[in-house]
Amino acid sequence: MIIIVRADIAFAADSTANSTALLTTPITIVKECDLILGTFLPDIAEDGDYEIKHNDAAPKKYDEFIVGKLEHILSSPTYPAQFTVAGTPYRSFSILIPAGITISKNEHKLTITKLTSYPEENSVLDMYGHETIYVYAIIKIQKNQQIGAYNGSFTVTVNYD
Repeated sequence: MIIIVRADIAFAADSTANSTALLTTPITIVKECDLILGTFLPDIAEDGDYEIKHNDAAPKKYDEFIVGKLEHILSSPTYPAQFTVAGTPYRSFSILIPAGITISKNEHKLTITKLTSYPEENSVLDMYGHETIYVYAIIKIQKNQQIGAYNGSFTVTVNYD
């Protein structure tokens, strides 16, 4: 019996892989201002809608206007909700808000039929890792709506893309 041993044939092999991990700043969101819809004098005969929306030229401001039979008392304040987002600079993120909500006074309800944000849906944190989000609304007031203060809440969620 002849046994030949060759040095160029290997019965085992190995290789090395590198491993990496990136620790990033968590994304956070803080409410700076509530959504203030103002004071209204509803028309007794008809339903009405009132919209607080952003002005593209100055998104931190709000535009007020009447849609339907509804008078807004102009001296009452109206403000979009304002949130500050913080995280990793230049990182993109998504914004999730509910389509609409209901606010209430005991068993009486008012519907906010549409919530919109500025920026809409997606944004990018600035060089300091910050962005401001504004949330605007359309409120629907029914004829013969019960007079009084209505309250409710909604959640804004942000996630890194």
